Amino acid sequence: MISVAMSTYNGEKYIKRQLDSIYKQDIRPDEVIIVDDCSQDSTVRIMYKYIENKPEITWHIYVNERNLGYIKNFFRAIEYCNGDIIILCDQDDIWSKDKVKEIINVFENPSVISYHSEIDIIDQDDNPIKRGVIGYKKYNVQYSTYNFLHRLNYCGMSSAFRASLKKDLNMIDPAKVPTHDWVIHALASIKGGMFVSNKVTTYRRYHMDNVALVLEKPKREKIGQRLDVVKNYYKYYELYFKLYEKFGRYNLRTEKIVKQYLAATSSRIEYLEHREFCKFLRNIKYIRYYSSPKAYICDFLYMINFF
Repeated sequence: MISVAMSTYNGEKYIKRQLDSIYKQDIRPDEVIIVDDCSQDSTVRIMYKYIENKPEITWHIYVNERNLGYIKNFFRAIEYCNGDIIILCDQDDIWSKDKVKEIINVFENPSVISYHSEIDIIDQDDNPIKRGVIGYKKYNVQYSTYNFLHRLNYCGMSSAFRASLKKDLNMIDPAKVPTHDWVIHALASIKGGMFVSNKVTTYRRYHMDNVALVLEKPKREKIGQRLDVVKNYYKYYELYFKLYEKFGRYNLRTEKIVKQYLAATSSRIEYLEHREFCKFLRNIKYIRYYSSPKAYICDFLYMINFF
C-alpha cells in the first residue's frame, strides 16, 4: 500500500496542480493524507472541491486547530499514513507522471529503507529553470554514512521511505530535529538502507513564497555567514551520532567516519573564529570531510578578509 503524506499552508495558488500530478499518475497511490496547518486562504476549500468524485484514491484531509509549523505538521501527516511505503509531498511542486511507479520499483529491493531522487526546478508557469540540481550521478545506488554526511540537504518533496521507520520517528521529538526529511534519511542511512537516484521524479517550484528554496544568495552574505553555517554542520553531525547511538547497531567504521566529520568541523570552527592559520593548515588532513576542496580554500579567503 502506498501512502502520500502532504503538508499544506496557504497554498491556494499551486495546490490544484500538485494534486493533479498525483491523481494523474501512471500508478496512483492508495491514499493521500493531507494535514493543513491552519491556512488562512482558500487552500482547504480547493482541496475538498478537487477530491470530489475521485474515488480511485482514498483522500483524508485534516485541519489543525493551531499552527504547528511544517516539521511537526509533517510528523503528524506521517503518523496518519497507513501504507507500507510513504511518499512525502509539498504543496506547490509537480510529480513526474511515473513517480509512484518508480518508487514501487525501487522498493522491490528489500534493502531500501529510504529513497531520495533527483529534482528539476520549474517556475511559476511550470517552465524549467534548472535541471538536475542535486547532482546525483548514478541510478538507484546505496548511500554510505560518508556519502550521507557529505551533503546535508535532502528535500522531502523527492523522498519516500518504508513505514517501518515510523516506530523510530515516534521516539523522536520533532522540536529537536532540523527538518523531518533529514532525520528520516539519517535513520535510513544509519540502518544501511538509504538509496539515491539520478532519475528526476519531482519538479520543484521556485517562487517568491517558497522560503525553503533559494537558488542564489549574494556572495558577501554567504561568506559573512560562513562561521554560522559551519557551526550548523557540527550540529547535524552531532545529532547523527546521537541517532546512531540510539537506533543503530555498533559499527566501528560508521563511528569512525562520524567522529572524523565532528573533528574536522570542530577544528574549522576554531580556526575561523580565531583566524588560526596554523590550525587551518593542519586541517588539510581532514579535507575529505569538507563539502568540497573549494570549501577549504574559501575558509582561507574568509580568514584573510578577501571577501
